[in-house]
Amino acid sequence: MGAIAVSKKEEDQIERLRKELGIASKSGLIRVALKTLERKAHEERLRREIQESVRRCAAAD
Repeated sequence: MGAIAVSKKEEDQIERLRKELGIASKSGLIRVALKTLERKAHEERLRREIQESVRRCAAAD
């Protein structure tokens, strides 16, 4: 995979977070960020499904 174009501000943010989190490389930081976003998206999907289920059960009562 090729390089991803980012602004100077974003590059600085990547470096700051990488150092703060003790991650050795930029690609490592991106992997951690992707895993975190995937987990957050999954949790949000589950939350919506639970809310819909609760609404259906309440409507059935």
